[in-house]
Amino acid sequence: MEQQISNDTIKEIIRSEKFVPTKLVCAATMKNPTKKNEETTLIAENTVIGNELDQAPRDYTLTEKKRENVHLDMATINEINSIGNGIEPMSERIFDAYKNNTFRTADALLNYQVNNKNVFKASEIVTLKKILALPFVKLYKSS
Repeated sequence: MEQQISNDTIKEIIRSEKFVPTKLVCAATMKNPTKKNEETTLIAENTVIGNELDQAPRDYTLTEKKRENVHLDMATINEINSIGNGIEPMSERIFDAYKNNTFRTADALLNYQVNNKNVFKASEIVTLKKILALPFVKLYKSS
């Protein structure tokens, strides 16, 4: 599913593009690694490559893909890692926590313990709270 990018985002892109060079002046050669003095010209000296940008609003038809939901109770470690945002060090522990448990609240996961010890450190709980607030991260899949 795709979402349309807002007009404000397009305006910001247009404003930022004024800093994009309108041309590139370059040259390129390839050196032969086996023969010291042998080289091949790939792009002639002072070649100008244009980079003119069309900046009318109609030139911007941007869309972004909506993230698929990640249901932590059914996710693999790789799927948990795909969330990003600093979850990688915790993904295996989250996966293991869900093997034998169903967490119906964020607090239940955040305060999960094994042998009376918290599975997640205080700093990780801060990160995990931010991750659980992402719209595509779900504690469990409803039946």
